[in-house]
Amino acid sequence: MKRKIALLLALCVGVILCLCACHIEDKNGPDDYSLVEITEEKLINGSSSYTETNSIINKTKNSVELSCEKFSGVRTLKKITFTGGKWLEINYDLELDGGNFRAVLIHDGEIVMDLPIGEDQQIIIDNPKSSYEIRIAGESADFEIELEYYCVDTSDC
Repeated sequence: MKRKIALLLALCVGVILCLCACHIEDKNGPDDYSLVEITEEKLINGSSSYTETNSIINKTKNSVELSCEKFSGVRTLKKITFTGGKWLEINYDLELDGGNFRAVLIHDGEIVMDLPIGEDQQIIIDNPKSSYEIRIAGESADFEIELEYYCVDTSDC
């Protein structure tokens, strides 16, 4: 019986240590939000490997809301497949309360642009082609993002 209790205790301690070790530490201080461990190559390749704590996500056809107290890794937040039209409009609010964070718009394996941190941001892409992805990367990031997108002069995107 004592052996089973010791084994169970060791297992619990191991699980707790693994969960704590999954997050990437913020190594450059509270005033610098740039990524340290996650490379641009990892961000572009889309290796969606991440750990998040206390996260809430709400997705609809043309919107995503994600709030996370601690996020580490790379995640594709939204894939937008464009079927035609004159332009693609992306509206978003991005608040960062700590850690390191980067949000990007990717097309054809290249970063088209970074999504700046702030409220009431808007991106308009004239004559968009095929598909785009919005990816986020974080190192112990505490953030909230609300994102909506619209394809103008088209039936759907």
